[in-house]
Amino acid sequence: MPGRSSPRSPKLGPFIRDILVQGMASPSDLHKAWDRKLREEPTVRGKRRRSPAYHSFLNYFHLFKLLGLVAPVVDERGRISEPSRRPVLHPKLFYMLTAQGQAASDFEWVNPNDRLYPHLPEQRAAWRAGRVPVEITPLLPMVAPTVPVVLPLPRPPRGRGVPRETIEADILTLAGRAESLRGAPPTAEATIADLREELRTLRNRAMAGEHDDLEERLDASLGSLDVVTMALARVRGETMPRRLADAKDAYAESLARVLALLAS
Repeated sequence: MPGRSSPRSPKLGPFIRDILVQGMASPSDLHKAWDRKLREEPTVRGKRRRSPAYHSFLNYFHLFKLLGLVAPVVDERGRISEPSRRPVLHPKLFYMLTAQGQAASDFEWVNPNDRLYPHLPEQRAAWRAGRVPVEITPLLPMVAPTVPVVLPLPRPPRGRGVPRETIEADILTLAGRAESLRGAPPTAEATIADLREELRTLRNRAMAGEHDDLEERLDASLGSLDVVTMALARVRGETMPRRLADAKDAYAESLARVLALLAS
């Protein structure tokens, strides 16, 4: 949880609320915006208020999720809005204010812990007075997490997308290029990066043309290609012969899954 601050300094909870009032945002975007905000604040006695570590920020943001003030945004298929640019990272999840978050008081945004655990102030006062409460309420949230906010996936009108035959031909072309990845050649990283970008482009074209089966097939290919990337990193990092052989086998299996998806 963020450290203490003076009454006049900006509060993290209301700052998050004001950002989300303007639209969706991810936790990483909110953390960066808060860090920039603190850098703009004047120094006190030559010291500047520091932004919390990202992990501490996530723990603090989780309190608002438990309170039901924010909720993740997914499309109608339950998928996360935007994939990560780095294959080893989780997809980027965006959040938006719920109706409860828009109607919440400043107290809930400034003191989410006291709102979630209303027995804590009484227990802290008892401990400070040197007495132990007779009954200690379990530290469990008073409310349940909210369900994701489902937004319709934007799609252009029918007839304006790329024809199905064109997308299928491009997929076969990519399958031929993916064959060059066998054996983990030195240029594999660059080839995988190019394939990933072209697969994303084809997936967007399939989405625009409402070719749902091709879109799902390309999504699965992108996920399997991320596994190929991780397997390749293991091949390049192993030095022991037995582990290197296992890494090469894992790379070959993951690449075979990609080729099977593209050729199906």
